[in-house]
Amino acid sequence: MERIMRKNFSLTSTLQVSLLLFGFFFGAGNLIFPPLMGKMAGTEFLSAISGFAITAVLCPVLGIFSVAKMDGMDNLAKQVDKYFGLLFPLVICLAIGPGLGIPRAGSVPFVMALEPLLPPEVSLPAARALYTVVFFAIAFWLCISPGKIVRRVGKFITPLLLLLICSLFFSTWLKFPFRQGLAQGPYAGASFLTGVLEGYNTMDALAALNFGFAITIAIKSLNLKDGRQNGRFYTYAAAVIAGTFLLIVYGMLTYIGVTTADLFPTTKNGAEILRSAAAISLGKFGYALMLSVFSLACLTTCIGLIVSLSDYFSKICPYFTYKKMVTIICVISCLLANFGLDAILKFSLPTLFIMSPVSVVLILLGIGERFYRGRRIVFSLTVYVCLLFSFIDVFNKASWIPTLLRDFMDLLPLSEFKLAWLVPTLLAFGLSFIGDKLYLCSRCRTAGALDTSEKNEN
Repeated sequence: MERIMRKNFSLTSTLQVSLLLFGFFFGAGNLIFPPLMGKMAGTEFLSAISGFAITAVLCPVLGIFSVAKMDGMDNLAKQVDKYFGLLFPLVICLAIGPGLGIPRAGSVPFVMALEPLLPPEVSLPAARALYTVVFFAIAFWLCISPGKIVRRVGKFITPLLLLLICSLFFSTWLKFPFRQGLAQGPYAGASFLTGVLEGYNTMDALAALNFGFAITIAIKSLNLKDGRQNGRFYTYAAAVIAGTFLLIVYGMLTYIGVTTADLFPTTKNGAEILRSAAAISLGKFGYALMLSVFSLACLTTCIGLIVSLSDYFSKICPYFTYKKMVTIICVISCLLANFGLDAILKFSLPTLFIMSPVSVVLILLGIGERFYRGRRIVFSLTVYVCLLFSFIDVFNKASWIPTLLRDFMDLLPLSEFKLAWLVPTLLAFGLSFIGDKLYLCSRCRTAGALDTSEKNEN
């Protein structure tokens, strides 16, 4: 029976779900960070991409593992306490969804790939409005039927995106001889750690907690008979394969940045590097390719967020059905992408910078849960210390805290790399873990002593 059940989920289906997950993760930030990293890292690019892979590949994959293992982000967050379990998913969904991620996904392709090509007489607000309306209309059509999302995205859209990226890579590889410049800026002295921070800034670990919903929906749409346990196994397999694709694509994009650094010395971001490389290696077709790559990359990420959030909010508030939530999120995101994105970024970005470290810590705690038997004290103390120091660190960078507290934060290890939360969090984990073990041992000794006393009395 087990063998028959497993055949229902074919290798082709596994690959399609993996490509679907890759598309969810691979957005605009994932597209533009590696080329600039390659340009700046130069001869240190292997060290830089190794660090980048830890936070931009390994952490998101572990995030999917953790959510699948705990049967959802809600259950993972509830390990801290019931209030955190209610508020954390809500804040994450609002901030990374209509509060930032989805509107930005609709506006970034226009700004990065289309706006530089428009003639001066074209009205930018009108062009942006037309682009975002079309963008979110397509996103709405793709999300409104979640049962078809694997076939539409995993089978067609993401493979097309990969094909276009590969086309850009191979055209660059054939056109330009490989050369490496000297490492620049922070990469000159700390290439590995800088790569870790660049991957951390993709915030994919944060997104992984949301994408667990979408992957669950995608697997359920395949009508498997395997049950929850094997469904979890296929989620793990899809995460590993998606992570492998991410690593390969990051390597391609980093290579483009490394080998074209001397050719485009004035480029300031990854989008400019890719546009320049595409224009020289592919001519006029290169402009169309870049617009397609940016649009598809942002569209797949947008789909993952819309599906996940619509499913989440329709469950906690049944009045808003899945289709209603898809409609509401698409309309709000389209409006914000045109009118209110800058204002809402001021609120959403600090929120995400506070929640990103907490997400990484929560993921790692979920992965290692069996080593401390899910003891709540370990979850609670570790997560709340991380939350406290992340909160203070964000306010410190904005100079909104007293000088004495600011000086204390600056003294913490790795504070110059925006990682002031790391050492206090590790200390909180160590103390809670050891304290919990000592408490359990003392209870065992007490119980043993009572048993001995009862036997002696008898």
